Formats: sequence, C-alpha cells, structure tokens
Amino acid sequence: MAENLIEMMQSSLGSSLPGIVSKYLGESETTTRSAMGAAVPALLAGLMQQSSTSSGLSQLFSTITGPQTDSGLLNSLASSFGGGEKTGSILSQGSSLLTGLFGDRVGALAGAVGSASGMKISSANTLLGLVAPALFAFLKRYLTTSKLDAQGLASVLYDQRDHLRHRLDDRITNALGYASPAAFLSSVSSGLSGQAAAAAGRVTDAARDVGSGATRAGSAAYAAASDTLDRAAVPVGRRAWFWGALVAAALLGIWALQSWMTPIQQTAQNVATGVARAVKSVDLPDGVKIAVTSGGFLDSLTAFLASSDTSAGKSFTFDELQFETGSATLTKASSQQLEHLAAVLKAYGNVAVNVAGYSDNTGDPAANKRLSAERAATVKQALVSLGIPASRITDEGFGPEKPIASNDTEEGRAKNRRVELVVMKR
Repeated sequence: MAENLIEMMQSSLGSSLPGIVSKYLGESETTTRSAMGAAVPALLAGLMQQSSTSSGLSQLFSTITGPQTDSGLLNSLASSFGGGEKTGSILSQGSSLLTGLFGDRVGALAGAVGSASGMKISSANTLLGLVAPALFAFLKRYLTTSKLDAQGLASVLYDQRDHLRHRLDDRITNALGYASPAAFLSSVSSGLSGQAAAAAGRVTDAARDVGSGATRAGSAAYAAASDTLDRAAVPVGRRAWFWGALVAAALLGIWALQSWMTPIQQTAQNVATGVARAVKSVDLPDGVKIAVTSGGFLDSLTAFLASSDTSAGKSFTFDELQFETGSATLTKASSQQLEHLAAVLKAYGNVAVNVAGYSDNTGDPAANKRLSAERAATVKQALVSLGIPASRITDEGFGPEKPIASNDTEEGRAKNRRVELVVMKR
C-alpha cells in the first residue's frame, strides 16, 4: 500500500496548529480544523495536476527542491503562523505557490474550501496561503530523505489517487473545473502515469542490469568453484557439503534480489496498466471538463452532441456500467461513468434521452425482459439522483429483443447484455 501523503502532511502540520491559525484568522478552531482538512487534499490535487505534464513536473520539482522552499519551516510553524513579519513573508510565498498551482482558479478554490468548512472566503484564502508553503516544505524534506528525483515525485503523487479519491470534496473539484473527484482523477492520472512510467522504466532497467550482473557473477563463481573442486583432491563427502552450501547461498541471493525487484516490477506493471487506458479530457459547453476513454461511450456521445448533426434516435452503448450478477444493482465501478454522463446532460440542457436495457437469450425471456427493464430504470434513477430532471429521461427494457451479435457464443451474448442511451431530442 502506497504511503498516504495526506495523513503524513497533516501530521507534519501538528494537532495544535489549527488553534494557533484560528486566532490569527479570527475563526473558530473547529472551523479552522475543518478548513485545513479540506485544504490539504485540495493542494495535493494541485500538485498532481501540475505534475501531469513533463514541463509542469520539472517546474514543480525545481520549486520544491529550490532554495526558496525552507524545509526548516516545519520546525517553527507555531511561531511562524501567529502573525507578524514572518507570517507576512510566508503568505507572500504562499500566494505565489497558489498561483503557480491553480492560476486564476485560486479564488474559486478558496470559495470551495470556505463552503466545505463554513469559513469566510477571505479567511480560506489566507489559510491556503499559509498551508501551501508548509506542504512544500514537507515535500522537500520527504524527497530529500527518500532520495527521489522528479520522476520519483511523479510516482509518489500517482500512488495517491485512491487516498485522494476519498478526501476530495465535489466543491473542490468543481472549482478546478471538473464535474467530480472521479473526473478530476481520471483526467490527471493519464498524464501523471506517463511521468511515473519514466521512473518505473528506468528503475526496472536498473533492476534488469543488476539481475544480469548477478547472473554473470553467479556463473563466474560457479565456474571458479567447479574448477577448484576438479583440481583439488577433495573427499566426496566434503564435496557434497560444499555444493550444498553453495546452492543455499545462491538461493539466498536470488531471494534477496527478487524481494528487491518485486515492488519495482509491480510498480512498472501498475503504471503500464494506467498508460494502456487511453484517456483524454473533453471541455463541455458550460466550462466543465470530464475525462473520457478515447473512442468509448462518452467520447462518442460528446462528439455527437457537439456536432451539427441534429438527428434523433442516435444510440450509444454504455461501456463501463456493471451490475451485480442477476440483479439491477449497479456496482461502485459504474459511478464514474454515470457522474460524467450527468455532467454531459447538464451541459446540454435541451437533450432528452431514453435508457434502454437488453439481455441475451439465455433463460426465461419474460424474466430477462423484466431484468433489462429494471436495469434501465436503475440507470435513470442514478442520473436523477445526480441532478438530471426525470422529465428528460425515459426508460424501457427489451430483454433478448434486438440482438447486436450472435447468441451462439459467449462473446456474442456478452455484447447483447447491454444498456444503451438513445438521444431522443437535441
């Protein structure tokens, strides 16, 4: 399990800091503590976003490791955040860091942190300006201690996706221009994984070189030992003991090498899996961004809605919906595509759709039709719960009717078990 930078960062700030900062801001300690709980994941999101490009990663690494970032700040937070000239200097640095991470969205981000915690926007803006330099100080110390370069930083940030998924507030990602935390993470992960892959690739190459060197050394040792035994008049019993010890030592060496290489190889595999999934960002008419799989359901749908084609009845097949076996219950894995679809429907407010469920021909046709109708209704309800008016969505189930592939093969039956979105009105 990857280290949780959010918890580590918050721990480095200390449990007493919210009380000190609250007095400086004129806010309650409870509100300040809540705001800091929102600010740290928000700032980490900014770090991930900037690191998703090679130029952004290089700039971020230089800022973190440069002389302008003082890791010693972590040792004097209480005295530095209480007001005075030192606090003013930190706020000036924080303002620069925030602009570098978020550009003209700093104000929106402060508003989101304030909304999530009940803090005044002006106080939230000041809080972000205080916390940002402290987190950069933490990262400088972390990178120095761990001896990580820029790509190492990218790898660490890439591994924070699951931790951040549960800590980001919708208001934060909306301020950053994304429909949801899932949309934000999908968007930045594709670029960030590419930076992390560079590190994984280099480390894997190094491991391979070490492994090759170990193999060559082992072969040489084996040849030398064999030659020595052949020349020497060593009794058979002692030869057996010698070979047993040599084999044991070799096995121990292999185990040690594998225990070192396995995490590296796993990291490379994990990163490669992320890279293999082609993801791109789509700008919706209302300014919201969503991440879509190239050539997939949402990519095709958004391209159609953005085109001049006004025809009705165009159908698109969901490609990331999953239901519990034999039921109409959606799995958690389906939430991201539904959230993105809701963002699309909000951006195209005049569009009306029909959700159509289908099945293969296995089992009772009536039961299949009923299940397909229930699944379509579930998808509609999910979209309604995400803010889409029910009047814009109809649903129906067709069961095994209208197959798009042969039911004679498992592959064909899998294609026939589908849910489609039909654009009824533009």
